[in-house]
Amino acid sequence: MGVFLNLPEAVKTLFEARAKLEDEFAGSGLKFTLDGKLVGDIGEAIASRAFGLKITANNSPGIDATIADGRTVQIKATGDPKGAAHFRPHNTGADFLIVLLLDYKKLKAEIVYNGPEACVRTHLIENTNFASQRPVSLRQLRMMQEKNTASTQLPLVRYAAA
Repeated sequence: MGVFLNLPEAVKTLFEARAKLEDEFAGSGLKFTLDGKLVGDIGEAIASRAFGLKITANNSPGIDATIADGRTVQIKATGDPKGAAHFRPHNTGADFLIVLLLDYKKLKAEIVYNGPEACVRTHLIENTNFASQRPVSLRQLRMMQEKNTASTQLPLVRYAAA
């Protein structure tokens, strides 16, 4: 079982509004998913508070934030429990990777992966170099997370929840 983070009130309000739309249009097939840039930005906001990160003003490819000593962090988020974190090829690699699964109903964010990004990038290119975006499933990330130790992870500074 992963570590869960409480969401900021504004994000809870957004998720609650999404749930109301889903209820109001039940049976319509509409899912009102919050995918793409919005989910990524929400993930970055949650991770920055939870881990005490400084979001980089002009994100460079693969770098979303830094920690106090200057090491870099890439942050990925999804609202799909069967989803994946998607990676693009680039020369810049972050020191750390945080992957969050946003639970719209429970109003929580699960830390699926917290550790070195290099481990995940190695997994991406084990068989071939990739020239376009590649997914790593949440299941695969959870398996990689099991190998991380406290010394290879970023410490939480707040928002930890049961």
